[in-house]
Amino acid sequence: MNQKWKNVKVLDRGTYGMLRLVEGDDGSIRPVKEISVTTPNIIGCRELHALINLKQYPDHFVQFHGW
Repeated sequence: MNQKWKNVKVLDRGTYGMLRLVEGDDGSIRPVKEISVTTPNIIGCRELHALINLKQYPDHFVQFHGW
């Protein structure tokens, strides 16, 4: 089943993106980091690579959606 998610609140904003708290149809919540890819730069690329490296621990860290 594809769950629908709604924004609850913005947890933090940074130079390269935003961290939001979202809630699913079933009441589950999760943090979602949105990274701006409209202005590529070396620091934003480093952050994206760090998240990609954390993807190897799917029970604890990163899942990519919408790529």
